[in-house]
Amino acid sequence: MVASEYNQCVEAYADKVYRFVLKMGAPESLANTLVKKCFTALWQRRKKIDPKKVKTFLFTEAFNLAVQRNHLLDQDAEPAQKTATKAQKILELSLQKLQPQQRALLILRDYEGYNYDEIGSITGLSEEAVKNEIYRARKLLKSHLVNAQFSG
Repeated sequence: MVASEYNQCVEAYADKVYRFVLKMGAPESLANTLVKKCFTALWQRRKKIDPKKVKTFLFTEAFNLAVQRNHLLDQDAEPAQKTATKAQKILELSLQKLQPQQRALLILRDYEGYNYDEIGSITGLSEEAVKNEIYRARKLLKSHLVNAQFSG
């Protein structure tokens, strides 16, 4: 990977990685730092990464930084600030109540459109474990949404 290819990757994926870490609960200042770390790692490993796997590499780095290395504030993390409808705000708050790994799996599947195999590559889980965890996360999310609806 040469500098121009790297710059194309930044152009293509920086916003997506940023959105992902925000939805994981990172405050904006930390989200910027995590995105920079992901792209720094990409540049440092540019000779070893298959160009077809750059997106997966970046999301894997973001996942590892956000979840496995506990850079986020977990349950106390700030939800991504949005000017949104009440339903969207309830959804964002309900997502924040999930465990970081569950939240990551749902975001990767439902927001970013990754398939189960790709999510397994990013998170290090088997495809079957990804399916099971997403099922559990959706069930828990549904419970949070129902409770939010009835509580206000």
